[in-house]
Amino acid sequence: MYRGAYPKHRNLRFLETLHLRTIVSLTPKPITDDPVLAEWARAQNGGAGIQVLHVRTEKPKEDTGGLTREGAARALMEVLNSENLPLYIHCLDGVDVTSTLVACLRKIQGWSEAVILAELTRGVHAWAAKSAGMQDTAPEPVSVTRLRALETDACRGCRRGVGISE
Repeated sequence: MYRGAYPKHRNLRFLETLHLRTIVSLTPKPITDDPVLAEWARAQNGGAGIQVLHVRTEKPKEDTGGLTREGAARALMEVLNSENLPLYIHCLDGVDVTSTLVACLRKIQGWSEAVILAELTRGVHAWAAKSAGMQDTAPEPVSVTRLRALETDACRGCRRGVGISE
């Protein structure tokens, strides 16, 4: 499983090296609306193509992370299906919505709250540092409140969607 931002045309060569079977797109509009990305996905894997799954999301708000319960469950069903691997998950910036989904996945996998927070902190820090042109700075901690907000609605839906009781 790979994760990142919305695929840009200049990054398609790199994505080819991953030999992806599936792209899970957590965006307001499907990436297949872009004719270059749509054709690129169809041409991959010797013409067999890459399955592109679009889960419509809104721009993230403080308490939801941009994912609905149904959207998170649908995306997790694809992520947890080993036939879809290798898989690339992305949102617009590679941080908010993607991190929400990955935090739900980690909860399902039984990761501790501390380890999930550490992973979220690294991901958010790396994005912020890259955006600001900084390097080698200490990550800002992600709050427990933020993690609990991530796991409330979306993760409950994820757990139900994959058949895990709470």
